[in-house]
Amino acid sequence: MKKSKALDFLRLAEEYFKALQFLDQVYKDKVPDISQINTMDDFKKIKKHPGYPLLFEMINVKLFLARHSLELVLKSFLLHKGVNISELKNRKSYHHNIEKCYYSAKKFGLNIFKNSEEIRVKVFISELNKYWWDKIYEYPNKLIKGFSKYYLEIIKDIFVYVRKDILHNKN
Repeated sequence: MKKSKALDFLRLAEEYFKALQFLDQVYKDKVPDISQINTMDDFKKIKKHPGYPLLFEMINVKLFLARHSLELVLKSFLLHKGVNISELKNRKSYHHNIEKCYYSAKKFGLNIFKNSEEIRVKVFISELNKYWWDKIYEYPNKLIKGFSKYYLEIIKDIFVYVRKDILHNKN
């Protein structure tokens, strides 16, 4: 039963992630890659890129899909490791807190990122979590948000690990 529920969550997470990948393909090669910004000069070059305005099209939808697919894949992992569904729904435990889900998943063995990469993952998850609690991508606002192709890679790496763990381990 536990594996079945974990797979249900994983399948739903994959639906959101596939939608996100589809949107990324629509804009592929049309927008600059903001993950390459390391200096102010890099930022100035990217602002001059003809696809710069496209970075902000569908940004709220992309962030929502990224955030929700990440929440569901982490919860599928936690379910597989024995965390009860009622605990995942509990506002005082996990609820929609992807930081809490991520750090708990790490305690259960989801340790796939190396040092500097792990720092970027933590920042990404922290930002997604903050935006969620503030309802940033559900309502009009003036906050400037960005979406990097690197985010897709982070989520994809987590998916690969979780899928393999659920399908190949009896936990």
